[in-house]
Amino acid sequence: MIWVVFALPFEGSGFPERGVGFEKKVLNVCGVAAARRFEELLYLSSTKPERVILAGLAGGLNPDLRVGDVWAQGEVFAGVRRGVVFTADEIADTSEKKCELREKTGADGVDLETGPIAEVCQLKDIPFVSVRAISDTSAENLPVPGNVLVHPVTMAPSTFGICCCLISRPWKIPAFFRMVRNAISARDQLVDFLWKFLAPAKAPRREGF
Repeated sequence: MIWVVFALPFEGSGFPERGVGFEKKVLNVCGVAAARRFEELLYLSSTKPERVILAGLAGGLNPDLRVGDVWAQGEVFAGVRRGVVFTADEIADTSEKKCELREKTGADGVDLETGPIAEVCQLKDIPFVSVRAISDTSAENLPVPGNVLVHPVTMAPSTFGICCCLISRPWKIPAFFRMVRNAISARDQLVDFLWKFLAPAKAPRREGF
């Protein structure tokens, strides 16, 4: 059975709970906390997954990438667009931070989960791939700071924090709704990609992580 894993419910909305040969897992947290939750799911599972597909959104670092572009890193398959994702400790919420990460890492996108979950899979000898959809480009500044979007302690989205931020900065509201629309568009592209990706999943072409 293939596990299709999403850190947050929003990222996996629209994707079925299960299908032929796969089932969906939602961790409900992001960052390092997501890796711990993933380990708990492995421990509680009666069988080890034959493959893990970690799917979600990422910030763009490669200036050629646009909102909705989807690519994969890890044990990919013939015909799948490849890219490199860097896992950061916090959301890269400004174009300056993204530019700096691009220069330092050469990665195409940035997320909060791929690195630690890939390490868990490597230790457990589980084939792993990360599939990412770009939700914000390298040139974009997020209208809400990263430590407000995701609470630094719970590592979950903070609705209260977001509302407080927008109330105190009402001029950011249009940009916030634009960010949400972009995230929805990226999510939809991600789900479409996963359906195409899962079709040849039984015949992998191995690639180094």
